[in-house]
Amino acid sequence: MDTAWAILLTKFSDDDTEPYDLSRYEEIFTTKGAGRWNMVDFFKDVSHGQLDLSGSKVFGWNTLTQKHSDYTGSGANPSGRAELIQWARQAVIDSGEKLDDFFAVVVVMNVETDLFGGPQGVVCFDDGKRLTASNLSVAILGQEMGHTYLLEHSRLIGSQNDYGDAFDVMSAWVTETAPHPDYLEVTIPTGEPVFQIGPSLNAANMDSVGWLDNTRVWKDHGGAVNASVQLRPLHQRDLPGYLAARFGDYYVEFRGGEGWDAGFSPAVFVHILEDERSYLVPDDAGSTTLGIGSVISTPEELSVLGSGSRLSVSDIDLEKRTATIHFSRVPPQIPREWPKSGPYLTPWVKWVPIADHQSSIAIGGRDVMVEPGSVGHRILESLFLYQSADLAHDGRFARAIKLEALRQIVERTTVEIERSRFQSPAERNLRSRLRTTAPGKSRQLPES
Repeated sequence: MDTAWAILLTKFSDDDTEPYDLSRYEEIFTTKGAGRWNMVDFFKDVSHGQLDLSGSKVFGWNTLTQKHSDYTGSGANPSGRAELIQWARQAVIDSGEKLDDFFAVVVVMNVETDLFGGPQGVVCFDDGKRLTASNLSVAILGQEMGHTYLLEHSRLIGSQNDYGDAFDVMSAWVTETAPHPDYLEVTIPTGEPVFQIGPSLNAANMDSVGWLDNTRVWKDHGGAVNASVQLRPLHQRDLPGYLAARFGDYYVEFRGGEGWDAGFSPAVFVHILEDERSYLVPDDAGSTTLGIGSVISTPEELSVLGSGSRLSVSDIDLEKRTATIHFSRVPPQIPREWPKSGPYLTPWVKWVPIADHQSSIAIGGRDVMVEPGSVGHRILESLFLYQSADLAHDGRFARAIKLEALRQIVERTTVEIERSRFQSPAERNLRSRLRTTAPGKSRQLPES
């Protein structure tokens, strides 16, 4: 997908400084810097090759008619922010250029101004003073441009606070990053790298915007599971094998130690998506970075009839660049034996005892007979399981119970439908003879 960006180098009317040569901006944003850890490379990698920024172009420098003091934007004043983007766009248009064919704009100011991203575009600045990390770092631009692609800030599960996942570009704030390999400037006060890269984007965020290559994602299909799965690093598409796994609501990935993720040690990470926002899930011991022996499992108090799921990290092989994850799930064990004596309780419904251990339920004010062990009885059990799922305190577990109940209902009704298609031996023989009738003869069957 072509998402070329227009990069608008912009000055206020009262400051004419140009912190870097034009070539630096072209290297950061366009194909002139491809292969050198720039924005074209970043979004190609974190979209599994689906985004093409190669048409991006740098415009400017252009000077606004407004002074620096005229800017009133901030997080509390979004209209002021939108106004600055419009000023910068108009300055380019007034210079005789067109912006209609570009996906979005990045407004790069030459003095300290603002930093934000959203549907209307991105605003950043670098005044060249090297007092802190540059807004032109991939680590920062990745997040702000990500907002224009409608990505939200990442969070830690159980929290409504943004910036809770230091291992995802949509939450990191110059943490878990690595120095840019080519741009070696350091900050004046601390000697920290001015230009920083990473971290990359997690699998849940990728999937929320359609960037995750699902042909390379291992998925469970509900019901009982007992499988070991080997994962490659999430963004190493050149390596064969799975790049991520889906286990129920969990997105499971292996990352760290190289590429955009060179700023942190190799580990397995687990996320969920809720309302199109990524949440980082810690293991049972509270660690957000899963290593060998780490486990995420269903708490015993949330188990219904012995049900539960478990994922564990069996191995991380840095030489082979693989992580092995074991997945297991035990569905609810619904009783199959009809009790020998009343009151015929199941966990969800009380059956009214009738003679000879039959049972009934009230429908429309009248008792309806339900034979123990019949298809209707088993479908009703699954229905009651579905209705009871909301009693679970964990919303994800409640959804898992409902899915299992629905799966059982579909399975039982499908079997019954197939049974209803049963043909008697005489009917099968008749159909067989009709199939061998000479051409031109009538093959019409008698109505049943």
